[in-house]
Amino acid sequence: MTDNRDLSKLIKTFDFAGDNISSTVLKRGHINETYIISNTNNGNNVRYILQRINTSIFKDPVGLMENVKGVTEHIRRVTEQKGKETCRCTLNIIPTKDGAIYYFDDDGGCWRAYDYIEDSVSYDTASNTGLMYKAGVALGDFQQILAEYPADTLSETIANFHNTVSRYCDFDKAVCDDVANRASSVKQEIDFIRTRKDFCGIIIDEI
Repeated sequence: MTDNRDLSKLIKTFDFAGDNISSTVLKRGHINETYIISNTNNGNNVRYILQRINTSIFKDPVGLMENVKGVTEHIRRVTEQKGKETCRCTLNIIPTKDGAIYYFDDDGGCWRAYDYIEDSVSYDTASNTGLMYKAGVALGDFQQILAEYPADTLSETIANFHNTVSRYCDFDKAVCDDVANRASSVKQEIDFIRTRKDFCGIIIDEI
């Protein structure tokens, strides 16, 4: 992630409200390059997320963003029908000033922007069972809302991402190849996964 990137052109490209005060690197996360954009608008401070999509991982950023748009709009509609607050229930895409939901810079990098959800907290790990329970409830709500979503309209942005059998095969090959010569230092973890090999096909077998 780059701390000294000049974001001025990008900030002017997206339809952010107000005048820019600052931009800060968000150092959490492992995939995309993320910044917090701080603006002042009519005397109020507003913040946004500006993110460069990692196209080494997401090789079809256009398909990815079409997925995000479709899913978030669906969640927003369902939430409105239930009379709940929509601004905190899902991501809100900030378009470019031309109305696009993504932007390719001069180097071919693909950027997107969202509202920053104030007073929100994210967790990288669950430190107690209460957090695990709330995560389970949130995932269940998410799945329920999307139960009627037309899945055939989604692009497969990472092949076999949810194919647990394929994932196990990739894991097993990585262990056997051991290109970084680290397998011996995580033998306990490898054994843990291998003893649960039969579980990997449960979801796939039901499809």
